[in-house]
Amino acid sequence: MGAVTGAVFYRVFTPIGLVANLLLVPLAMIVITAGFASIAVGLAGWTAASVLFNHAAVLVLAIIEALIRLAQRVPGVWLPAEWRTPWWGTATLVLLLGVVLAGYAGGWRGWSRGFWPPFAVVAAGLIFGVRFG
Repeated sequence: MGAVTGAVFYRVFTPIGLVANLLLVPLAMIVITAGFASIAVGLAGWTAASVLFNHAAVLVLAIIEALIRLAQRVPGVWLPAEWRTPWWGTATLVLLLGVVLAGYAGGWRGWSRGFWPPFAVVAAGLIFGVRFG
């Protein structure tokens, strides 16, 4: 879905987006956990630990930002993408939502076994509906 919405809203396609999220989402979880810990120990009156958790969160956020800035310099990480017709992106998103809901409702059995239909909708939408470059 991120590939489709990136092309719809930002006119950018990021083929490395999935791999990047596999690295960045756990780091973001660390930031959120540190923020929660900061609040919890701060409410308990342990100010020094609260400050420590806040600084840890800021450090991890700085690492995330540095990784994103580094990745932006790699050729081919992002490509300009524009839908051939404006409604095509919205139609792809609606069809994707319908396929996911139908697959979920059917327990991902039968035609939707293996989770391939959402992938097929995204691939077809990008191949036939997006102009890259």
